Order: sequence, then structure tokens, then C-alpha cells
Amino acid sequence: MAAPHGEWTPDTAHLFAGGCYLQGIIGGSAIPATLIPKLIELWRHGRFPFDSLVRTCPFTDIATAWTDTTSDRVVKPMLPMP
Repeated sequence: MAAPHGEWTPDTAHLFAGGCYLQGIIGGSAIPATLIPKLIELWRHGRFPFDSLVRTCPFTDIATAWTDTTSDRVVKPMLPMP
């Protein structure tokens, strides 16, 4: 969910010996021209709850935003700056 606190060094010997690999992802690997129509189709069938993706909280209510995220009530809390 977030970057590790402090310095982080992966156990590469264990990682690579097990046939695994470490991959960084920035922005995901979705193709918008394919993904967006699919999301709209899911939404039309009641299978994609847009309302649980983003929630706006007052900036002073950062604790609620964190709780909502860690309890899976929302994917992305928004805290507008005053």
C-alpha cells in the first residue's frame, strides 16, 4: 500500500532462487482504449462500484481518510488542501 519506512533491501538470493522476479510498476500496465470501455460495461451491469474508488475528506480529517483506506472502504482518499 505504501513505500517501506526506512531503507529496504530485498532478499534477492531467496527471491531469484525460487524462480521469482522483482518488477517495478509505475502507472500500471493497462491499455486505456481497452480498459475504460470494459470498466464502463462492468459499471452498466452493476459490477464496478465507482463510488468506492474515491472519497473526498476535509484535509483536517486525515485520520478518517487513512482508516477508510486501510479498512478497504475506499481505494483513494482525496484530501483537498485548504
